[in-house]
Order: sequence, then structure tokens, then C-alpha cells
Amino acid sequence: MNEAATYLYVGEFIGCVLFVVLFLLRSHGWWRTRLGPNLFAMMFVLAVLQGLSLVRLVIAQDWFMEHQVVIRFWSFLAMFIVVWWRVILLIKIQHEDAQLAHTDATVAHDDAGIAHEDAAGAHEDAVTARDDARQKRSDDTDPNLKTVGN
Repeated sequence: MNEAATYLYVGEFIGCVLFVVLFLLRSHGWWRTRLGPNLFAMMFVLAVLQGLSLVRLVIAQDWFMEHQVVIRFWSFLAMFIVVWWRVILLIKIQHEDAQLAHTDATVAHDDAGIAHEDAAGAHEDAVTARDDARQKRSDDTDPNLKTVGN
């Protein structure tokens, strides 16, 4: 079981490094987006921390034991920064989404009011046209005209 966990750990490290490399090479303009820098930073920090842990397991156990407090501090600080950066981004985006939804609902409500007014105006125009047609028909006194329905 311990050996399987080690292989999974190595696979996780390779995945983190591969993500960072592919993101740098194939994602154009990621540094100009709102989430791109955070996504890169998170995966980069994970790759570095996983790499340090693997180095400790393989070759430098004594050195890591001597410097464990400093390594632990910087590791947690790096993760703290990228995690809270992501939380702040999430809150901002959710707030903006709620504002957009409210604006969309307000515009839809206003559009419905205008459509209602247009329909009422169209109804009034139809009633007026009908009344005008009836009036014209009753005004026709030519005996040769045939009446057409009511």
C-alpha cells in the first residue's frame, strides 16, 4: 500500500509539472485574464511543494529535517496566498454575476411593461379602425352598394 501511494504521489507531481508547462506554452494571454494568473500560481505552488517532498523522500532527508520549520512556513504561506486569492476571486465573480442577473431581470421587466403598453396601443388602434369602418359603412347611402356582413 505504501508503494502504491508513492507511485500516486509521483504521478500527482508529474501532473502538476505537466499542467504548468502546458499552461505556459499553450494558453496564450492567460496572464491577462482574471483567473489565469491564479490558476497558474496554484498549480506552480503545488508542483514546487510536491517536488520538494519527493526530493526529501529520495535524497535529502537530513537537510529537510534541519530546515523543516522554514520549509513548512514558506510552503503554508505560498498555499495560503494562492488559496485566499482564489477565494477573493470567487466572491468577486459571484457578486458580479448576481448584479448582472439583477440588471437582466430589471431590463426584462421594463421590456415587458413596454410590450404591454404597445399591445394596449395596438388594441386601441384596432378598435378605432373598426369603429371608423362601421361609421363609413353606415354613411354610405348609395342604394347600389350591397352590405357586407355586420
